[in-house]
Amino acid sequence: MANSKVVYSFFEKLIINFVGKTISKRLIFFILLFSSFITLFLTAAQLYTDYIVDISEIDSRFREIDEAYSQSIKQDVWNLDTQQIHTAAKGIFQLQGITYVEITPNYLEPIIYGEKDNESEKVFAKKLVYDNPKTDLGKLEIRADLTVIYDKLRNKIFSVLISQAIKTFLVTIFMFFIVNNLVIRHLASLDRQARNLDLDEDVDKPIKLEKTIYGDELDGLQEAINVMHHQVIESYKEIKNYNESLEKEVERRTFLYKKAKLEAEDANKGKSAFLANMSHELRTPLNSVILLSKLLSKNSAKNLTEDQLKQANIIHNAGSDLLELISDILDLSKIEAGKMNVQFDQLNLIEALAYIKEMFIPLAQKKDLNFKFDMNGIDKAIIYQDQGKLNQIFKNLVSNAIKYTQEGTVKIELKKSNIEDYKYVFTVSDTGVGIDKDKFDKLFDSFYQVGILKESEMSGTGLGLNITKNLSDLIQCKLSFDSERGVGSQFHVYIKDHADDSAGLYNTHTSILSDMEENDDPLSNLEVMLIDDDERNIFSLSVVLEDSQAKVHSFQRAREALDKLEDGSVKPRIILLDLMMPEMTGKDFLTYVKEKNLSIPPVIMLTAVADTETKDSCLNLGATGFITKPVDFSELRKEIIKHLS
Repeated sequence: MANSKVVYSFFEKLIINFVGKTISKRLIFFILLFSSFITLFLTAAQLYTDYIVDISEIDSRFREIDEAYSQSIKQDVWNLDTQQIHTAAKGIFQLQGITYVEITPNYLEPIIYGEKDNESEKVFAKKLVYDNPKTDLGKLEIRADLTVIYDKLRNKIFSVLISQAIKTFLVTIFMFFIVNNLVIRHLASLDRQARNLDLDEDVDKPIKLEKTIYGDELDGLQEAINVMHHQVIESYKEIKNYNESLEKEVERRTFLYKKAKLEAEDANKGKSAFLANMSHELRTPLNSVILLSKLLSKNSAKNLTEDQLKQANIIHNAGSDLLELISDILDLSKIEAGKMNVQFDQLNLIEALAYIKEMFIPLAQKKDLNFKFDMNGIDKAIIYQDQGKLNQIFKNLVSNAIKYTQEGTVKIELKKSNIEDYKYVFTVSDTGVGIDKDKFDKLFDSFYQVGILKESEMSGTGLGLNITKNLSDLIQCKLSFDSERGVGSQFHVYIKDHADDSAGLYNTHTSILSDMEENDDPLSNLEVMLIDDDERNIFSLSVVLEDSQAKVHSFQRAREALDKLEDGSVKPRIILLDLMMPEMTGKDFLTYVKEKNLSIPPVIMLTAVADTETKDSCLNLGATGFITKPVDFSELRKEIIKHLS
């Protein structure tokens, strides 16, 4: 008895928590619960009976097929008559409801019609045994489609449930009408009067119910509420005063929250500005590391051992990786600080993608991946876009595809876009690990990695896709993706052509050092004036220029270089000028030359400060070229040759 009370109490609390305490709601709940239970039970019983009948009919059909075909099939197999076996199998397969027939003779190739579907088929299997002499000839397997039975059951479930739901609804309406007249109507009146009470005026006004019988539960409730009404009046003024003071406290804390939020935003902007301005200090030493390690790896003097060459390559690769990491962080900080600008120039997408393909072929081959390249018959795709940022988007997506694909295919594809305002769509697809649906929303967050590879296979900062998304928005392209865990991913970049737009701003993107060109003839015996306050930059640039037989005159002070130019003791054909130097900056140098109207050779600015305003101001002061650090020597060579011609 005690146990039954505990169980009853538990269920009573459960119903109150989920349904409510009102009698009407609980009554309606029990009616619905009981009706639903009966409906489900009767429906399940009927459906199960129908299912058994349908399955029995299929079993009966199997027996009929067995009686009609088994003996002749055994004889055909005994006679090794392949044509007759095919005829029998095809005849069975064409019977209604049969989706798969397989005859497997021991001495012949299996004969199969249809395809297996283990989830929705009834299977009949039998060994083929020849009676005289008794010999095992093989196996017969027949499968029947259960889809029709399942569809029939589903349709019946729907119709039965609809019918029972209508009945339940009518019963519920009837019971609600009864309960409303006996209980709810009076409770509504009680609620209405209580809500309309004015705490300042209705101090002595009692609450009265309509047509109640004296002494029942509702009358007792009425008296209790009237008592509570007087108690509420007594504490009303105190509560009102407390609310006023609470509102003032909320206003004060809201003000403090807004102030803290503004301070946090200012701190974040300060952080982003600091990282962006660190570009010069970070890129300057990397310039020397990458240039000199690349020069060492060329082994022009043929005096390095294999181990030394390997060490030089390791230094160069490590420097390049560090530069890529720094570039990602600085790019993110520039985007957050609003300092990332764009330059729309004419480019050929086919050539750009061919470059991307060549860049990643070695990595794909190293992982033994099938690396495909499909331009869908597009021979020439000329558009106006920011090539640096577009290339970075392509590289980030292809790099991720190869990184997260352990086996299978990575495909680069270009097609004409079917979306208005976008001319082409670039797609990179892979058969890699894919991405879980619940991680889609976080995919483009900063420092977020999917985390589906082993820790030993993870690399990078988790900034690639975030930067890719921000760069896409910056150059007005559309980035979308689709992925399924265990199947692979597809990333699409819808590319806008800015041919009709006005000229854009300078592109601050810098590329990682590419291979130095072997042809040094254009620089042979060329006199170069190199002005840079950092002796590491002077040393590294002098070495690679002298390796091309150029004659380098280096200066750590711009004033000293100007003196040599003015007195004619140094007559260079090209000047390489750093921007940020003590005493006289690169801009001061150009301003002096312009004011004095000095005749000097072309000036190419070499700087880690790569923003639009700096470039434009340098060009306006007379500079003829602008290259960001770390210096790509092949880019510098092309710039020098261009100005020499």
